[in-house]
Amino acid sequence: MNELSQLHFMRPEWLWALVPAVIFIFLLWRQRQNSGGWSEVIAPDLLPFLVGDNTASRGPNLLPFIMLAWLLAVLGAAGPSWKKIPQPIHQKQDAMVLVLDLSYSMKAGDLAPSRLDRARQKLLDLLQLRKEGQTGLIAYAGDSHIVTPLTDDNPTIANLLPVLSPDMMPVPGSNTPAAMAQAIDLMHSAGVSQGQIILVTDGVDEDARIAVQKLLKGSGMQLSVLGVGTATGAPIPLSRGGFLKDDSGTIVIPTLNQSA
Repeated sequence: MNELSQLHFMRPEWLWALVPAVIFIFLLWRQRQNSGGWSEVIAPDLLPFLVGDNTASRGPNLLPFIMLAWLLAVLGAAGPSWKKIPQPIHQKQDAMVLVLDLSYSMKAGDLAPSRLDRARQKLLDLLQLRKEGQTGLIAYAGDSHIVTPLTDDNPTIANLLPVLSPDMMPVPGSNTPAAMAQAIDLMHSAGVSQGQIILVTDGVDEDARIAVQKLLKGSGMQLSVLGVGTATGAPIPLSRGGFLKDDSGTIVIPTLNQSA
């Protein structure tokens, strides 16, 4: 009984084919009843002499076999199954692209141990809580790169996050519009018309903000921004020691513009 309760049809619309089968079998039965009924119009004592003993008898009744064959064909077309296969339709619609800023300012230590470490931890927490849907990851600095395309394998994305660093980016800078354009293209190329983009950054200048707004218009994507950093800021440590300085020799202290 438990197995019968789990029985379902993958293409149940084929069961409607049983309706014309019933009508067809009924018409054949009526035709069989009416055909060969010479006994109703010929006297019994004359019947053997006019139609003969062999022709007076009816042939084998094939209607049950026809009905059984039709029933088996319809059930086969309906696709009976005891196991449901999860469909990826909902996952495809619930798509999210994580866009991580890997500019050198993310090395600042105003959020201990650094802005980048805290951003990685936030994304790891998000991946752990995200049970359904497809997720992609893009890292950017002066240019943008796809780390992982849209996938439901969140552990793989989580394993790649710790190795991401500004030192591995070929072009320094913070080209947010390029990253956003790549995130939108990644969604559209996967057939996603509506999705979410999570931008994790410590700053977007005014020109980039305007460019991002133009990219989002009519794209079907919803943008959420996670600002990383503090209003006081902190120096940017260098791998060879010391801190990053500008052309005048002053230590650069990037701050987070929360309102922007």
